[in-house]
Amino acid sequence: MSKILCLVVAVSPVLCPAIHSIETGQTIMKVRSATAVNGSFIVGSSYEGDLLAYTYDGSRLWKTALSGGIMNNDLWCSDLDGDGIDEVLAASSDGSVYCVNYKGALLWRFQPNEVPMISVCTVRDSSGAVYVACGGNDKNFYWLSAEGELLKTVPSAGYDSVITPNKKWIDDGTLEKNVHVVNFLRPVRQADGSEVLLLNAVLTNADQNSMLFRFRPLEVRPFKARKLGYGYGPVGDLRVNGRVLLGGTSGMNKTLDFFRYDLDAEKAEKLNLPSTKKKPGFGYRVVQVVPLSKEHGFEYLVKIGSEMLLVPDSMDVNSAEQIRCKYSFNDMWKDSVSGKLLLASAQSGGSCIHVVDLTSRDWKSAYEQLDPPGTIQAVLDNTAVLKKQLSAFKKPSWERDVVTAYLMSPPKPSAKTKAFQEKYSNPKFLGYVFMKGAEDWDRSGLGCAAFEQARDGRKSYTLSQDEIIKKAGQGMNENGLCMWGGHGVDPFYYNPETLWKIMKGTRGKKSVFIWPELTILHKKEFPFAVEHLFAPFAENARKYNSSLYIRSKHNFWLGNIYLPEWSRFLSGEFADVAVPSMEETQDQAQDLSLAGRLGLWSSGVFDDWGTRCARDNPSFTRNRQFSHQELPNHFLRNAVYHIAYGATYINNFTVSSAYSDYMHVLWELIGSGALYIPKREEIVSFNPVHLSMTSPDERYMREAHTTTTSIRYDERFHPENPYVFGRLDGAWSGARVTDWDFSNYAAGVKDRRQNFLAPYPNGMVLITPPQKGVFSDPDAPRGKLADHLHPMYENLLEEYVTNGRNYFSSDGKETFSADHYAETVKTQIEAGAEKMPLTVSGDVAWVVAQTAPNHLRLTLIDGGYLNPSEKTAHLKFHTVSPLKITDLLSGETFTPEKVTEIDVPCGLFRFIDIELGESL
Repeated sequence: MSKILCLVVAVSPVLCPAIHSIETGQTIMKVRSATAVNGSFIVGSSYEGDLLAYTYDGSRLWKTALSGGIMNNDLWCSDLDGDGIDEVLAASSDGSVYCVNYKGALLWRFQPNEVPMISVCTVRDSSGAVYVACGGNDKNFYWLSAEGELLKTVPSAGYDSVITPNKKWIDDGTLEKNVHVVNFLRPVRQADGSEVLLLNAVLTNADQNSMLFRFRPLEVRPFKARKLGYGYGPVGDLRVNGRVLLGGTSGMNKTLDFFRYDLDAEKAEKLNLPSTKKKPGFGYRVVQVVPLSKEHGFEYLVKIGSEMLLVPDSMDVNSAEQIRCKYSFNDMWKDSVSGKLLLASAQSGGSCIHVVDLTSRDWKSAYEQLDPPGTIQAVLDNTAVLKKQLSAFKKPSWERDVVTAYLMSPPKPSAKTKAFQEKYSNPKFLGYVFMKGAEDWDRSGLGCAAFEQARDGRKSYTLSQDEIIKKAGQGMNENGLCMWGGHGVDPFYYNPETLWKIMKGTRGKKSVFIWPELTILHKKEFPFAVEHLFAPFAENARKYNSSLYIRSKHNFWLGNIYLPEWSRFLSGEFADVAVPSMEETQDQAQDLSLAGRLGLWSSGVFDDWGTRCARDNPSFTRNRQFSHQELPNHFLRNAVYHIAYGATYINNFTVSSAYSDYMHVLWELIGSGALYIPKREEIVSFNPVHLSMTSPDERYMREAHTTTTSIRYDERFHPENPYVFGRLDGAWSGARVTDWDFSNYAAGVKDRRQNFLAPYPNGMVLITPPQKGVFSDPDAPRGKLADHLHPMYENLLEEYVTNGRNYFSSDGKETFSADHYAETVKTQIEAGAEKMPLTVSGDVAWVVAQTAPNHLRLTLIDGGYLNPSEKTAHLKFHTVSPLKITDLLSGETFTPEKVTEIDVPCGLFRFIDIELGESL
């Protein structure tokens, strides 16, 4: 005990500037303080789910790996055994609660199932006995002893809910009634010194109708239940300060909002920053609040993204003080022992814990000037080197001309954009038009009541056809036009005739019309929109050099596209005008959507495909949207990966931050040819094994499209019913994927979380339309998969057929369960890798294309989407013998070996030329 006390004593002021940063080597997502007999120490949880403990002077006490890469959703530090030193409790997405002592040793683990555990805390009864309360998305919470023994299971169905679903709630008739899941569990101290358990519960992870229940220790029914009437939601952070709850929302917050809920008065006060203060701007953020001591002059410190607001007890925002940093942070905690404020790593992939001394007169200016060392600085330094290398880059003589790419939502014209366009003809910047209004047109004869009445609440339906055509014409530039055509909420923003006139008015210039988030609503009626809007649009688009950009969500490209209403598109009839893309916000399986789009493109369904980056891409659950990355390095690497796989329609959201021009490097990569854009017949990193989709299973489709619904888990169904593509609904956010899931054995990912840069260690396994047997369509205009691929695949391809849930024989007579058949498919994928030129392992994304008869272009990308670090790629050569391996930007060469190792810089990528001894 004396050793730990020595380590945690308070640090002298000499060692503590206003803010000092502790380098951890990992991206810290959660941060807390733990109390010892004579001080406190810092506990952090990394992106990989590791627990780390530090003294305040930055010395690491221990590091404990808990769950093999699965994230922790909550940390709680409390003395469970009465020795004066806190234990650490972690609620993990693997379905467990872990308890670790002050030395980092695992004391116990509780795991009722594999459904993510969301929250954990301790509660003390009047005798001083300590109990652990924990719960998550399985619709229960649990009472445990201090030793981790299950005492009672409390099903939410065992007591009455206090809310009804809001108007936007969509119930397809399959959801269990009178249930909820845990959002937060927290203890509330009573007058006698005992505590009661406060349960904040939701139906969805986007729920605005949040609930509050209070339980006495070990009780299974609440003694009090209330609707949390704070007026907005979902609750993204909740803390208890005496008899007051302090909380904030999670979402697209444009203002600094938080609520203060008085538990005695059962009343909520909401603070909203009015226009008299500088607003924090657009972003997906979680509002977090900590109480301050009276000597600070303010009652609360409120953080939203990179903003802080110091608020008086009066809640008068006109008396508040606002400060801003260049970065947003993953978490905030105030240590009640040391008085220090702790900030977890910068959301842009930082690797530090930042300690703020609130007693220093300089802390506010230090916060505003904070430049995190460690990973953030490495990314910036590496990018600076990249820019210098690009300025000297010359495209190899053996590589063909650059394929045309379209930047669909470029920044406003400036000296930089003008200079770039004068230097390069590629990518082509389209004129982007975003209309706040939609057309006021007579839909009474449309023929579908749902779409006659559909309206998007974000739009004012006041524009005339002439006004819309005029606005479109004004926004068009010398390269063409890009604009929304509608939305999944309302595909008919405009009279179709208006769209035809806009296309005709472009006079042959390129025009792209975006439909975001298709099939969100009107699922039953959607075939009408396909038949009466999208198919006619595609027919007309062909006449005017226009494209239909389908920016869908969830499992659309391995689900909806295989439904009957999309058959004309799936056949390849509109291959030249339809462009598949994704709105991958709050999605959990980007590895699948990429395989689906690539499979459709590679099989001739579409001639082009698109990529998109947006501020909420990093969000995989709406009630924890720490999605305010100010340095968009994750965007850059994601775009490089997709373009290296042939994406030519680039629909990137502009990031307004200190690094607004960071993505400009992507223009230079494309324009110079440093980033090679392959044609589908040049790619040789596809595994010869591919999965083909038949009519998708209904339950698979339902669950894959409900990524906000957190009450989907059915303990009577899911454990006994494996899926090929599983754990896709909101109940499984962040969960471990099963051994038999495609994402595991093909994509090489561990969990349902932000897999934009999946490693696919045996090559990309495509998800395609069926190619043979009873499920195929031999007369489809798209032709055969082998006809569109590199010639090496002609006699190598091997197909497995699935509906998302099971596998089938090609004659349709046999059905194989996902768990029993996965090993067969996995074995064949591994065997197929041996027939490829090379494969790459390591935490990297990669692509290989043939650029000349005896040259391959290998793109290697740091695979840590939100946790970048230097990686080592292991190149294993199979059917080729390299003569020379060269980095085309740095000029570095590598000795060809059976397995060649190449380091990939933190937050970056490498473009490698592999010269072969003979033609491939």
